[in-house]
Amino acid sequence: MVGAGKASAAMARAFEKAWPTNEQPAPLDGLVVTRRGHAVPCERITIVEASHPVPDRAGEQAARDILDLARGLGPTISWCA
Repeated sequence: MVGAGKASAAMARAFEKAWPTNEQPAPLDGLVVTRRGHAVPCERITIVEASHPVPDRAGEQAARDILDLARGLGPTISWCA
């Protein structure tokens, strides 16, 4: 999962809670970047806080990390919008 924005951390947590956790759960990981002060704890999705509206190093690195994740995706990925 990847995302960005003030609500992205809360949505990531909700997504984690809704993700199947049966005996053979599908893998779930990812990274979202949110405005400082809007992080929430997640177990499998990394939350990065960055400044807004002026980007800082944390936001720039998070964008690079999201691009790296996207480049590494294979043909069996699932999309959810």
